[in-house]
Amino acid sequence: MQGCRAFCNQVTQYIQKYPSIYSTILSLDYLREADKSNKNYLILKYKLLGHVFNLGGKFYLPDGSENDFEGFNETFVLPMLLDLFYQFASSVDGSSLISKEKLESILESLSKALWHENATDEKIEETCKLIHDPNYKYDIIVGSGWTWHSTQVIFKKVGEDIIVSYCNRGADCGSTPGIVQFKVINKDKITPEFLKKLTRRLQVTGSEYIKLNEITKILCNNEEPKAVMHRYIRMKEQKVGNCVYYSLKAVFRVLFEDENSKGPSLFDDSAGDDFDRGLHTYKKFSQFIAESVLQDILLDVKHIDLKTISQPENRKYLKTLFVIDRTLNEQLSSKTKKNNYKVGKNLLNSSIAILAIATQKRELLDDFFSLF
Repeated sequence: MQGCRAFCNQVTQYIQKYPSIYSTILSLDYLREADKSNKNYLILKYKLLGHVFNLGGKFYLPDGSENDFEGFNETFVLPMLLDLFYQFASSVDGSSLISKEKLESILESLSKALWHENATDEKIEETCKLIHDPNYKYDIIVGSGWTWHSTQVIFKKVGEDIIVSYCNRGADCGSTPGIVQFKVINKDKITPEFLKKLTRRLQVTGSEYIKLNEITKILCNNEEPKAVMHRYIRMKEQKVGNCVYYSLKAVFRVLFEDENSKGPSLFDDSAGDDFDRGLHTYKKFSQFIAESVLQDILLDVKHIDLKTISQPENRKYLKTLFVIDRTLNEQLSSKTKKNNYKVGKNLLNSSIAILAIATQKRELLDDFFSLF
């Protein structure tokens, strides 16, 4: 599901009309207070959960309707991530890692992001001018890809140079999942027409979209990305259909970089012991997202009406909770054992609590476990 066209348009129009609500319109707190008769709020929450924890398959809502964990839209994910980032920057860990200047810079970049849903001719023209404006110091984010896959392109000014960071952690990434960075040779080729080609994601197929090698051919006179790549940040390749979230989170990996950091010519996020502030901040932010999303789901589960839990339509919803709990416990336990990254106790305990709460009145469902 890429998102209902009418719903996407409504969110985009609200963001354009009321830019001050960009970071709150789809925040977890706002969604929790939304009209519970509108199931869109639950679909967004569970899709975000699925994308953060790499869940595939189906989930069910209390009314028994079926939805996919996979498939999302920048129109929804960008505001969600913007709010989570702001919350992270205000936390104890985040405030110690993100300066006031960095916070301002990232918020500006995210608020000016260009993607298929807001890519009007006027917005594209404005973005092109910002890329070429020597006085505009902020990174510029442009969404790209094709109908069923999302990538991101970031334009960053370093002195008089323009550095492009191409973020792709899934389909068509070849041997370079993550972020490929290169310096633009032909600045004059960054035109409104070029940006329009980048932002046609929902209008083109995988064979029609503008690929990385086509981008380097236009901007660097070379259709071999590795030949012009001056830095590569390897990241984990996506395993399920969560490209929108994975690509946008890679954007934060770039935005967290120290402006004066040059780094090695080839940098692998999975290797090396040297402290890298950008990578450290990125990992802390990733953990913050996971904890926030899981705790939010837990708050919803705690308010399940146990009096109606035995109703037939709730059985599928309980099955969703059971599958989520089982899957997350397997993932988190595995990551803890492998020590891939520090998983907070609250995160694991929250997952365990989901099933405990969902089944505490299981006497109301004599055949509850026959569902699974």
